[in-house]
Amino acid sequence: MSKIKTMGASPLTGNIYYGTLDTDKGRWVGQKTDVTEMACSAVAEHLYTTKKSKVYQLRDGRELVISVQVREVKDGQ
Repeated sequence: MSKIKTMGASPLTGNIYYGTLDTDKGRWVGQKTDVTEMACSAVAEHLYTTKKSKVYQLRDGRELVISVQVREVKDGQ
C-alpha cells in the first residue's frame, strides 16, 4: 500500500481536505482535515501577489480559468 500526504476536493461537498491518501485504492485513510478556507485564501493571495491567472483542463476538454479581480468597496455596500 502506497500512502502520500496530499490535498483533494470532495466530489460530493466540494470541501478541500488534507490528509493521507492510499494511492493504490484512491481512498483517504486515517484522519483528514478540512482546509477549504485556508486553501482558497492561499490561492487568492498567491494569484493577487503574482498577478497571474491559472488555467486547468477539465475532463470534457473545456478550460477552467482562475484569476483575481480587485474592486473598491463603498460604505454601506
